Amino acid sequence: MELFGSRHPYAGAGRGTPLNNFLATYSGRRCIVFLDEFEKTSPEIHKALLLPFDNGEYQDRRTLNKIDCSKTIWIMATNAHDVIIQVFSTMHSRILFSEEHESEKRLLLKQLSYKIRDDFRSKHGAPVAGRISEFLPFLTFTIGEQAVIVHKALLELGRKVRQPVSLVDGPDEKLLGNVKLRIRRDVSVCRALAESEYHPDLGARSLLVAAEKVKRMLVDEYLNIDEEITEEGGVCECLLDEDGGEVTVNMVTPELQ
Repeated sequence: MELFGSRHPYAGAGRGTPLNNFLATYSGRRCIVFLDEFEKTSPEIHKALLLPFDNGEYQDRRTLNKIDCSKTIWIMATNAHDVIIQVFSTMHSRILFSEEHESEKRLLLKQLSYKIRDDFRSKHGAPVAGRISEFLPFLTFTIGEQAVIVHKALLELGRKVRQPVSLVDGPDEKLLGNVKLRIRRDVSVCRALAESEYHPDLGARSLLVAAEKVKRMLVDEYLNIDEEITEEGGVCECLLDEDGGEVTVNMVTPELQ
């Protein structure tokens, strides 16, 4: 019922669910269903998925017509196997995170896929595991990938603080604004932030914390400017730099530029 809705004659059978209605809309057409945090699902949900997985069709709870799911791609995301991936990545980091050894890397990823499949089967049972065509592991981020994610977060932070100050009361109030964020040595800065904040268990979320750390430093510098915050204030330039592995933030007022 949680996935596909109530059957007739139970209450609510005519409304369906977001999943049921989506599949009915795209019946017989190519589409993707993404099920996040699959490790939190119950055996009842696993059983309910067997029919569309097996036959490629099931009965629409609203109209009682058959829905064709034969062209539907089902993606089930889970972090239940992160420990296996992290241990495997650490053991074979020299090959997995190298730009060379492509044939060896493919072989290792295939071995990792088998390990995840076996672990998935032990956690969720053979009926569901036997109907999954591919197990695709997401490896921990390389240093370069970590730096790219941090850089993207810093660019978004720069876009937000460049917007003008707004002193209107309510949700549109914006006290930090009219700031031009400039990264002096972006590679060094992003690497330093990634090395200090990245944690494999948290993935990209831990790297987004790096941008929040810079924002707090920026706020501190911003408040040190001995001026009243007004909507008509000039643009300040903020210099983000790296010194001995530490990220520094320095604000330059319009008069000092």
